[in-house]
Amino acid sequence: TGFSNSSMWPLLHWMTPYARFKRAWAEAYRRVNDQFADVILTVATAKDLIWIHDYHLFLVPQMLRRKRDNMLIQEQAAKEGLVQRPGHLPPLRDSDSHEVGHVKRPEGLPCTPEEEHVEDDKTEQVLHRQGHSEHFDFQEAMTNTPRGGREDYTTCDPKVAEEATNDNGVEGGELKTAAGYGGDEIKRMRRSITQVELNSKLRIAFFLHTPFPSYEVLCVLPQCVDVVEGVLGADLIGFHTYNYLRHFRSCVIRLCGFTPEMDHVDHRGQRTKLGVFPIGANVQGVMEAMRTEQFAEHLKEYTEQFQGKSLVLNVERLDYSKGLPQKLAAVQRYLEEAKRNEDDDSDSRMDKMEELRRRFERLGTHKANRGMATSNLRRIGANVMKMLVGDYEPPAETRLDHNKTVFVFIAVPSRRDVEEYQKIEEEVHRSISTINGMFSTLSHQPIVYIHRGVPLPELAALYARADCCLVTPLIDGMNLVAKEFVATKDRSIENVVPGTVVLSELAGAAQELFDAIVVNPYDEDAVADAIAIGLELTRGNRLSEDQRWEVTERMRQSVVQNDAVAWGVNMLKELERPNTGTRIARPEIVEMQLLEDQQAARFVESRGSVKALFLDYDGTLREFEAEPEDAVPSQET
Repeated sequence: TGFSNSSMWPLLHWMTPYARFKRAWAEAYRRVNDQFADVILTVATAKDLIWIHDYHLFLVPQMLRRKRDNMLIQEQAAKEGLVQRPGHLPPLRDSDSHEVGHVKRPEGLPCTPEEEHVEDDKTEQVLHRQGHSEHFDFQEAMTNTPRGGREDYTTCDPKVAEEATNDNGVEGGELKTAAGYGGDEIKRMRRSITQVELNSKLRIAFFLHTPFPSYEVLCVLPQCVDVVEGVLGADLIGFHTYNYLRHFRSCVIRLCGFTPEMDHVDHRGQRTKLGVFPIGANVQGVMEAMRTEQFAEHLKEYTEQFQGKSLVLNVERLDYSKGLPQKLAAVQRYLEEAKRNEDDDSDSRMDKMEELRRRFERLGTHKANRGMATSNLRRIGANVMKMLVGDYEPPAETRLDHNKTVFVFIAVPSRRDVEEYQKIEEEVHRSISTINGMFSTLSHQPIVYIHRGVPLPELAALYARADCCLVTPLIDGMNLVAKEFVATKDRSIENVVPGTVVLSELAGAAQELFDAIVVNPYDEDAVADAIAIGLELTRGNRLSEDQRWEVTERMRQSVVQNDAVAWGVNMLKELERPNTGTRIARPEIVEMQLLEDQQAARFVESRGSVKALFLDYDGTLREFEAEPEDAVPSQET
């Protein structure tokens, strides 16, 4: 656990100051991965599918290739008389198959102890490569001729194998091997060996549930080459977002020296496909919890307990990557502004509508030139502002009071024996005590802190009652809390209220929940403004019930369609696709829809000779609108 928790976890989350390294941890990590590979091979059969998950098992894919695929192919080839092991090579040892080979590190990076050992004994390294590594070259073994291109001889791609068999590799004469084989025999052997590979090859998929860092961060790890090489043993590697895939490709180039394509890496006769597969929430499990008596009882209890109050929910592990101190600082800013507005004289208080406009402007300023997050924020802003200026006239007594907001923080204990986590826990406890001391009254306490896990029926009831979910990790692979929260918003169930999500732009979920309010988690003022906007959207006095549900139901439809089952099916389906390498693997439901020929033909044939095609119209030539049909050209346009 030392290597996984203290070395890998901080680096994967870009927290280099928290990273610690020890050789003993790395060796233990290698042994554990080796044990996993051994157990898998006791039950795996030819062409089985093996799906490996997360950073704890980075080395397993390559170990499986070495231990089973390569050794089995060679043994089967020798058994069928396709190739004989050269007599000048030492016999295979069981321990040799347990080694994970190293790729030479780039200049300027420190060598690991294992690499220094290899540099001191290059002769032994050469014998290892020729005798029992995945680079074993059948032609070289039979001919004692210099090694040719690796891809020409050992490959699992039938197309590459066919190209290899069309070239004898000799000019001006027939190739004769030490065993007396001619060129035609070698062609036949290559075809047969490829068939042995295909008949016995394990299919390995790997999915990373965390972010993947850039090269500049990963190179801090002394075993960074081993990690990248280890996971490249898989046939398919899946990531949550394209950003993580892009970082992985960069590490492959700079650490391993391979040149990957957009959606695959060809290396040493193997093709590893790369894909983007955003994981979904366990919607079925959440729905089952919502059908229990415990859920109904808790929901009724929370509805009565928080009557007349706004409820903001935060559910996280107590981890430094979740940004709890920054989140509490934003909560304090929100409460300070709410108290300031309450203390102002009635004549000088800002109109609620103008206050919302000001908050949106501030968020827009913070998010200037931030790409997709900016577009999402402006679209949501247009949506909210249009609804708020509508004709609906609410009763005056329903005006939202931000001083009656309750924040429920569920912080599940995590790794309490690690010093960094102990410090975070102490800081969080101090901040909560300070905020409650400043803003509590005899009838109201702003923060309710639960420092334990909560059963799913009880948690689902909190989700269903909450008006806003605060999900602002400093960085996160996906963060399923946001999706679980949205999944519980079933309007058909009594006492379930609409809800919105204040979501960190550095969480993978921000690239899927387009109706969430996306913020920079390090910007305390922006998060405080986003909380106020989110509560106005779901509990504001200017919105009808249908308007409050509008944004929530759009997000819920997306979450339910792309649940955990759909995620698993999409990834396994991609593994079954031929190794064509034609596209980035991603769930079909979010694939770009291409312009159909008949649609383009109708456009070309319509009217006269002059045609106009507007790209990125909404938000470029026309301001954002809540509904696309409302974005009609202005007179100036």
